[in-house]
Amino acid sequence: MSFLVNLFKDQRLPRWDKVVLVILALLVVSPLDLIPDWFPVIGQLDDLVMIGLISEYIFHFLDDEIPLSHWPYQLKYFVWLKTFFTPFAFMAPKVIRNKLFKFKPRPF
Repeated sequence: MSFLVNLFKDQRLPRWDKVVLVILALLVVSPLDLIPDWFPVIGQLDDLVMIGLISEYIFHFLDDEIPLSHWPYQLKYFVWLKTFFTPFAFMAPKVIRNKLFKFKPRPF
């Protein structure tokens, strides 16, 4: 939990990206869903897409330097989580990801 709080406090992230991350996290933990869970399969997919968007931003869209500067555990756990969440990251359409997040990593 401290990882996400410290990442949220990082000055290198734009305010808009922080707002989007908080909204996505609230949608994941909220009992209210975009698609109600009582719809078989589809009801659970909206939570997975939200998790995919969050993981896409943290593990693929950001330069690794930013999340690693706040990572409190061993590097192998960071790599494991990045590998684990990669399939979720591709669940969200690229058009939505590009519109939601404005952060642009350094070109070098």
